[in-house]
Amino acid sequence: MEHDQDAIRQAIKLDPLTAAACTLSEIDDMVDDLLAANADYLSAELLD
Repeated sequence: MEHDQDAIRQAIKLDPLTAAACTLSEIDDMVDDLLAANADYLSAELLD
């Protein structure tokens, strides 16, 4: 598994429900918030 924030962002942007409800900027902000909220459980490589 790759530790790639861009891959996470792309996957979430491809979700039809998320894309219908959020702008690309809002999705990026949401991913930032999700990563920050779960930092204790994620690898350091993913958070860099």
